[in-house]
Amino acid sequence: MKSTKLAILFTFIIGLTILGNKYEDNKSSENPSTPKEILSNDCKTTISGKILDKETKTPVTDALVTLISNGQEIKLINVNKNGEYNFKVNCGIQYKLVVKAASYFKFEFNLTTEKDKSIPIFKNFLLEKACYQTITGTVFNEFSNKAINNATVTLYLNGEEIETTQVDKIGVYSFRAKCNSNYYIVVNKLNFTNDLFEFTTSNISNKSIKHNFKLEPECIQTLSGIIKNKITLEPMSATLKLYLNNIEIETLHINNDGKFFVKFQCTTNYKIVASKLDYKNDSYNFLTDYTENKQPNYFHLKKDLYLEPNQCFKVVSGKVLNKQTKQSISNAKVSLNYQNQEIKTFETNLDGSYLFNIKCDATYDIIASKEGMSTETINYIASEKKGEDKLLNIYLEDINCEQIVNGTILDKN
Repeated sequence: MKSTKLAILFTFIIGLTILGNKYEDNKSSENPSTPKEILSNDCKTTISGKILDKETKTPVTDALVTLISNGQEIKLINVNKNGEYNFKVNCGIQYKLVVKAASYFKFEFNLTTEKDKSIPIFKNFLLEKACYQTITGTVFNEFSNKAINNATVTLYLNGEEIETTQVDKIGVYSFRAKCNSNYYIVVNKLNFTNDLFEFTTSNISNKSIKHNFKLEPECIQTLSGIIKNKITLEPMSATLKLYLNNIEIETLHINNDGKFFVKFQCTTNYKIVASKLDYKNDSYNFLTDYTENKQPNYFHLKKDLYLEPNQCFKVVSGKVLNKQTKQSISNAKVSLNYQNQEIKTFETNLDGSYLFNIKCDATYDIIASKEGMSTETINYIASEKKGEDKLLNIYLEDINCEQIVNGTILDKN
């Protein structure tokens, strides 16, 4: 009797445990802040490493490391006294690690764990000491020497836009910039010519840099023309790029009519470059200048650009086969025609094969014939791209042979 009660009690406890586990599973699956891959991935691995000072290579003991997946924060940990961190993660998942520490620049790193392989990832981070300088100045009208308000000032770091602001009522701007970095600032204002200033910050913290901008009242000129094939002189589609002081500022995709039209500012160095696959580029450099008394058409330049085709060849080959038996036909004549002119002839060998080297971007007729068989013509359009060789089999049919049998019907006797 006592053993029976114990058995019932044991069964009851197991039942409660199973219900509890089911409840926890349902609770986890309903938590919207937990990424689905965290719940379903059975393959686990680790991401670990150290956070060190970039110069001294000593541990940064106050660093915080955040693990992020699909834009959601998974876990935030403090490194230990040796600057070490460790995360247990799923296989085959993209993660981002964000490292922060007082008086250091933030560091971010993206990685993807191996799929279905529990391979640990070890990554050390070298944090750079936070060091900032200040760049300030005023935006002036170059002719009146008066401050310009509401001008837009944009800061770029290594060619990437970092921050944009507008100057105040007295034309003053200010940015905070990292030490030992390459920057440039672009200032623009409606009806004024843009100005650009490049500078490199030093390693001295809290240093102040001053640069004033002087904007010229805007003068707009235009350039138009047609992009043509240098050999045929026919208009053609292409890509046209506009460069300002060797920096690309605009890309245009020109239609089949080849016509282009660009606007640019006066008193500036410009270059346009036309390009197309399998053609040699053509370019035009020009320095615009502004003079009040010049005739109006001076501000509307015209310039055609000519693209010369690169020598581009490809191979078209195949076999001449009997349409009924699929057997090779030897000694068949295969001719290559361009614009109704025969330019090359090939006689098939024992395996019925033929081969032609042809120019790209052209239309050909390939004609195969043999005595006693039909003649077959195939129209082939060669593409503009090199290396796109074509395998083209040609099938000929036997011509039906008909004869006439005649005579007289006689009585045998």
